This record gives sequence, structure tokens and C-alpha cells, in this order.
Amino acid sequence: MNHRLGYKRKTRLWLRHYVVPFLMLFAPPPIAAAVSATSPVIFGLRASVYREIAPPFILLTLTSLFSAIAAYSSSTQGEVIESTKFFLMGCCLLAGTRIRTDFQNIQRLALLLMLLVASWYLLAGGEDSEASRGFLYPPDNNGSAIILYFLSLIVVENKKLFFRFLMMGLLFAFSTAVDSRTLLLLLPLFLLSQPISLSASKILALLAISIMAYFWATSVELFGNWSDQVRLALYSTVLNYFASHGIDFIAAGQTQFIDTLNHSLPSFVAARLEVDHAHNAFFHILGSYGLLALLCFIGAIYSLFRQSTILRDQGLKFQIVLLFALMQIETVITDSRITYVIFLFFGLQLGMAIRNKAPRPILTHSREVRAILSENAPANRM
Repeated sequence: MNHRLGYKRKTRLWLRHYVVPFLMLFAPPPIAAAVSATSPVIFGLRASVYREIAPPFILLTLTSLFSAIAAYSSSTQGEVIESTKFFLMGCCLLAGTRIRTDFQNIQRLALLLMLLVASWYLLAGGEDSEASRGFLYPPDNNGSAIILYFLSLIVVENKKLFFRFLMMGLLFAFSTAVDSRTLLLLLPLFLLSQPISLSASKILALLAISIMAYFWATSVELFGNWSDQVRLALYSTVLNYFASHGIDFIAAGQTQFIDTLNHSLPSFVAARLEVDHAHNAFFHILGSYGLLALLCFIGAIYSLFRQSTILRDQGLKFQIVLLFALMQIETVITDSRITYVIFLFFGLQLGMAIRNKAPRPILTHSREVRAILSENAPANRM
């Protein structure tokens, strides 16, 4: 009998830790949304709900409310349903805090998802296979790059310097293979987020690598090409849209915003493609849903940042700051599956920090700091 109970418990844990995040990321958006909505229940009805989670959850819910009002005003039922994605992000955040686990298990889950995303996308042939993709499929090239970048921040935490540079090399190789310049742009921020004790030799090595990377990017015309011109033209069009239409507290919905952008784009862009997002999450929310939705969404991110500061969780703070930076150049929220997983991991780390009630130091490569951390090992993420 005890053996059967133990088996059932292990099955539930396996379902919670692996199947749910897998479906959030690889299932079609409607199923990923359903999994996200039920995730707080899946991860335990009797689990504690921490008061620290209330502000970001409420703000994300309000973001969905104002977005739904904007979508309803445009008489688009599909948009009203889609606007619930912000509330579902809050559900994923809440679900993550309900899981009692340690940081090593969080890192294992992040590494497993990284391997699945990278291998699945590359083996499936990337965007060329979208027409014939099956029931389960990974995000597109930039979406896969974004989730890999985010998960790598978790995987490399408290790892040795060699492992961190190895991860940078793998991210660089993936970004080159799938033609995702977003990931290449963020690699310097990845390096800056690593608290490395720099010696003169390390500084010279980093400088040499940076110079080599610059000349390589210039030689292959990686930046400054037609795609960059499109993005700059899009940003200019968005700013002109706000200047001419003003900023509404409640906007007219995503469809009207995107249609207006496509009709206002320069001819060299409009003749070749139609855009479906603003390449900036904050521009996209402001134009599609209005100022109230944008303020609530930014407030939710700031609330998470504030909680990570209060709990002295440096790793989570790095991730929130870099997500904010990422949203300046990518919309991110258009494939809501990515944000579901990101907010689930935010919840996992936030819940662990709340329960531990101890600062979460980040390993550097200074001998003195390593010695101090080894003397205070219980204070580390365990």
C-alpha cells in the first residue's frame, strides 16, 4: 500500500515539474492557455498563497481587464479571449510559488526545456516546417531564442566561469543557425549579468573577443541590413502614430492598431510584408490596449523586481531586468506560451525565496568571495 502511495506521489510530482511546463511551451496556444489557467490547481489546492504574490497577480489581472475592454470595443471576440493572456501569466506566477522545490531542481527543469527547444527547433527545420507542423511545436526562431536566453540565466547561476562562457558559445551558435539577431544583441547583457571577478587577463581576453565579434558581425553584414531598416521604420511609424492619434487610456484593440501601422509604413516595407506586432512589448500594449493596461503591466514587472530586491534574490532580479530590456526590442507577448513559462519560473524562484527567508547570493569567481560563501553554505540556494 505504501509502495502504491509513493508511486502515485512520484507521478504527481513528475506531472507538476515536467509535463505542465512542457505543455505551456510546446502545445498550441489554446491548450497552453488552458494548462496555464488550471496550473494553480494542478500544483496543489492546499498550497500556501503568499501575500507577496498578490500585487503582481492583481496588476496582471487588471492588465487583462483593460485589454479585454479595448478588444471588446473593437467587436473582436478572438481578441477578447486573447487578452486573458496577462491574467494567465499571473496564474503561472501563482502556480510557481505553490511548488516546494529547491534551486537545483529548478535548474534541471530549465536545462531540460533548453535542450528540448534547441533540438526540436533545429531538427524540425525551423520556420520552414510551420505549414506541416504537428500538434506540438516550438516557438519560432526569435521565440525559441528568447526562451533559451531566459532559461540560460537560470542554468548558469552559481556555475563556474568556463561553464558560463560555454553557454554563451552555445547561445551564439544557436542564434547563428536560426538567424536570430535578437539573441546576438542580448549576449553582451548576458555577460554583464554574470558577477565575474575580473582580473587584467580576463579584461584583455574579453576585449579581444569583443573586437573579433565586432569585425565578424561587420564582415557578414549582420547588423544594419534590410531587417534593421524595417525595425527602425516600424519604431518611427509607431511614434508617429502616437503623435497623431494621441495616447488613449483605453485603446481600440490590437487589430485596429496593427492595421493602422501597416497602412502607415514606408512603401519599401509595405510592398514586401505586413507586420503583426510592434517589435516592442510596451509600444504594442500601449497602441493595442491603452495607457491603463500598459501602466498595470509595468507595475506588475516592477512589483516583481521590488519583491526580488526585498528578498535579496539577485538571480531573480537579473532575470527581471533583462526581461524588461528584452521587451524593448521584441514584443515577446505575441507568443503567449513564452511568457507563461517565464512567469512560471519567476514564481518558482519567488516562492523559494519567500520560504527560505534568506538572501540568495550569486557565486563570483573571486577566491575571497568563494571562501565566504563556503562558510555560509546554508544561506545559498539549496
